[in-house]
Amino acid sequence: MVKLLTLCSCLLFALKVSAQSDSAAYKPASAQTAIHKMSDYISVRKKNGITVRNFYAGMDIHFLGTDGFSYDGPIDAIARDTVFIASYKTTRYQNILGYVVTDTLRKDIIPFHYKEIKTIYVPRNRGRKTVWVPLGGLMALGGFGYDVLNIINGIRANEPVFKGKNLAGLGIATATSVAGIWLLKKTTSTKNRYRIVYVDMQ
Repeated sequence: MVKLLTLCSCLLFALKVSAQSDSAAYKPASAQTAIHKMSDYISVRKKNGITVRNFYAGMDIHFLGTDGFSYDGPIDAIARDTVFIASYKTTRYQNILGYVVTDTLRKDIIPFHYKEIKTIYVPRNRGRKTVWVPLGGLMALGGFGYDVLNIINGIRANEPVFKGKNLAGLGIATATSVAGIWLLKKTTSTKNRYRIVYVDMQ
């Protein structure tokens, strides 16, 4: 009896090991294809060929089209020289608990040939931009505001505005304002500085 139980246990163990080895060796064709097949993507590069940023399916993108309109949204897919952008139509309503929630009514897929994309908005310096933009605004507003107030006060006091030290102060304030405007244009410019390259991985 003991020998029979031992024999049955050995047979069950052998069958289990065989089944595990067969399942580990088997890989569906779709899984093998997914491993070796990569999806296409859009590459934003400088004029000298250096990659600034790559955009893949699932990432958010914001760009200016050749039609002059601005588009943004998540990339649903990239294939056949086309970028498919997902557009969601949502609505807000109050649920039974009294909370206002947002619900998606439908999802639209808008195709764009990559040559229909004129400019992809990619900040030049992501970290520094948050510092330079408000600094440039403050410089422009402060310099312009100083000039206006100085001129108004000089006219009210019946004093010469464009003479002596007052003229020097106006010159400095004007230069500060011009520098601030230049800084704003430099950091927020949408000029097409990059090339848009479609990378076919098929």
